[in-house]
Amino acid sequence: MKFALKSTGLAALTLFAVATPASADIGQLVGTWQNVNSHDRGVIRLVVQHVGNAVRVQAFGNCTPTPCDWGLANAAVFGTSIQSNLPQQATVLHALYNQGFAQRQVIVHIAGNQLRVEVLTHFTDNSGRANYFDSDLFNRVADSGHGGGGIANEDCIAFNPNTAHAASIQGDWKLVDGNMWMLSFGNKQAEAQRAALIVKHYQFNKQCFVGRPNPSFSYWLTNNHSAAGSMPGEDCLTFNPQSVQASFTGGMWKMVDGNHLMFSFPNEAEAVKAVQIVKHYGFNHSCFVGRPDPSMTYQRQ
Repeated sequence: MKFALKSTGLAALTLFAVATPASADIGQLVGTWQNVNSHDRGVIRLVVQHVGNAVRVQAFGNCTPTPCDWGLANAAVFGTSIQSNLPQQATVLHALYNQGFAQRQVIVHIAGNQLRVEVLTHFTDNSGRANYFDSDLFNRVADSGHGGGGIANEDCIAFNPNTAHAASIQGDWKLVDGNMWMLSFGNKQAEAQRAALIVKHYQFNKQCFVGRPNPSFSYWLTNNHSAAGSMPGEDCLTFNPQSVQASFTGGMWKMVDGNHLMFSFPNEAEAVKAVQIVKHYGFNHSCFVGRPDPSMTYQRQ
């Protein structure tokens, strides 16, 4: 939906960005989103990231053969009142792109289960083109817990849960499937056998990693989805996937849920990736075998 405007500057254009927010949690904005109109000539794809106290928007224009990356812009965040806890309770995002020939404002807010993305374009190249306003709905890409598919650039290994088992190999207990071994337990036979039972119980058939060869985060999937349910004797901690974020705390990047420190990472990229994975699959339990130094960790709903 596009409207031509006679405004000569961005200050006036902002008057059209006013919208009634419908969200009270930044988690409802975070993720990868696709324009419902695949033929729209404006923004076709949008990525929203929440890292510490920063919120970032990456917009992609509809170019051929691949979308044009407008870049990653820090977004201003807005709540519903002066008491809003920002950025956690952000309801509207505003990002500004200066592309040389034009300045663009991108305003993002929730519209039910979709995003409403409004783009206000002000041409600065003296071309005589009219400024215009574009408003489109976006769907979340492969939304967590709502079926289907993984996320971009996942590093996963497939295996058969029905043939996976614990085996002692040269005195080292391992979780194996055929000639492939997935976890090593040292002399902890009970933990290896427990891990094999967990894999069979949830029918895990993919082991996935962030940051190999020395992964900072690992997770297990069942047919490209989060496992759900529970298993007797599990050692699990619950958390809210909507409020999980990457935070630079104590000199390290961590995944946190409020004051709860969940996982540590060697860099920002791996922390952000892990948070995206948690939100995507809707994990709300972190589970362990053999704490305080777990030989296996897994996430589930």
